[in-house]
Order: sequence, then structure tokens, then C-alpha cells
Amino acid sequence: MLESAIEQRFAIEARKLNCLAVKMGVVSIAGFPDRLVLCPGGRAIFFEFKQPGKKRTKLQVRIGKLLESLGFVVVESDDADEAVAELKWFLENQG
Repeated sequence: MLESAIEQRFAIEARKLNCLAVKMGVVSIAGFPDRLVLCPGGRAIFFEFKQPGKKRTKLQVRIGKLLESLGFVVVESDDADEAVAELKWFLENQG
């Protein structure tokens, strides 16, 4: 399955959870996650999508760690259902 198809399916499911999965096209920072998900209550979580079996690049890992050091949650996923489950967990557990 293509990364774009995983992302699109995830974005539809995120909307059903009253979240907005914004496609990120950050020009000034290479390696930024694919989606910023804006959630009820002013919460935000980042998602990096990959084709099945692929992993983040070293730069993507470094940017992810930087975002985590700032207090954000960063999720890597190669499966839309898995990503939705992570989002549901975040909504239930991150107050």
C-alpha cells in the first residue's frame, strides 16, 4: 500500500474522531512528520507515515526526538488502522 493511501485513510478516520489531520509541507525543516493532528482541547500529535516495511530516515528520527523533547507525541506508522488506534489512545490518555 502506498504511503499516501495510508495517510488519506487515516485523515478520514481522524475527522470522525473530531480531529483535523493536517498534511505538513514544512519547507524550512527537512524531516518533519507527515501529519499534524489537531485534537479537541487544544491537543496535538504528530504522525510519520511509511510504506509497510519502511522506517524513518535518520533525519526524521532526529526531528521526531526534537519534537518529543518539546513535549509532543510523535507516532510512526505503516498501517492506517494502527495509526487510528494510536490516535484513539492519545485522545483517551493525554489530557
